Amino acid sequence: MKRLTLLAITLLAATAAAGGCSSPSGHKTTDVDFAQGMVLQDRQAIALADLALQQAAAPQVKELATRVKATREPEIVDMSGWLKTWGEKIPADATDVAAVTNRQPGGIALLTADDLKQLSTVSGRGFDQNFLGRLINNDQGSVELAQKELDNGRYGPAKTLAASIKKDRRSDSDDQLKLLKTVI
Repeated sequence: MKRLTLLAITLLAATAAAGGCSSPSGHKTTDVDFAQGMVLQDRQAIALADLALQQAAAPQVKELATRVKATREPEIVDMSGWLKTWGEKIPADATDVAAVTNRQPGGIALLTADDLKQLSTVSGRGFDQNFLGRLINNDQGSVELAQKELDNGRYGPAKTLAASIKKDRRSDSDDQLKLLKTVI
């Protein structure tokens, strides 16, 4: 009996060390952390994009904002569906940090309501520079979250999305850096 108990404890510890317990639906806490963190990241990117559509000076920045919204909104729909199915919290807006589990997935470039309010008072080239810097940070945080999912996640659709996010956001960051140099 002692051997069986020791084996059970060893298996539980190994599971926790590997990114959390898995569920019958084939996901782990790592997958939940990824989905919650990315929903928050995507909601923040959309909040930034909404401001850019109103306040950016450069037409390229407004075009970028439109692309950001077009790519992030479907991701939110997919990941929110997973979270709902798993019975987990879904971040309601760009500043809903409380909806992200206490495991706090790394890589989140958090924006506060005050950050967004401050940015809403800036316009022109100053806005463009601030927007691009914040979006680059957001994308880098997304790449970090995606890498953690790729390293430790289990849920197939989440791992597929993570691979896409890692590739696309790296490329996006490079393009944003180039655009930032033109608006300085």
